[in-house]
Amino acid sequence: MSLAHAKFDVIAPQKDPSPNRARKRRRRVDPAILISLFAVVVLASALFHVGQRAKLAALSYEMHQALTRLDQLQREQTRLLVEIERAHSLERIEADARVRLGMDRPQTEHLVVVHPLRTSPDAETASRDSDNLSWMAAISGWYDRVSTQIRAALPSPAWNREGR
Repeated sequence: MSLAHAKFDVIAPQKDPSPNRARKRRRRVDPAILISLFAVVVLASALFHVGQRAKLAALSYEMHQALTRLDQLQREQTRLLVEIERAHSLERIEADARVRLGMDRPQTEHLVVVHPLRTSPDAETASRDSDNLSWMAAISGWYDRVSTQIRAALPSPAWNREGR
């Protein structure tokens, strides 16, 4: 063959022995389907977000109601504690004794003063100690009444729950 003949020789295409080459073509998806699929995904995520926000609002409302109810119950507990302390107070017991039982204080007071025959330093010390003890008992009783009334009127912190 000459050079001129080589230019005009038709080269036959060779067949590809692998049949997968035809399958490797990319299939084109319609853009309308892609856009519709994207829109559905966006819509689903937006609806999920709105649902979550609505659920959060409902739970916040329930929590607010529960806190309001807790506050009411704490005030009721404080009121009941004050009522209990008043019922145990000596003034209330005395008033009930006068009104319901018809009891009254005696009209006259009888004082008996006993003088010792002889005064010794030990006897004077003992009488001073007994006077100090009576004052201490009176102050202690007053302090107990006032502290229980104050504890009952305050919100219940940890020291009030422990029963101190």
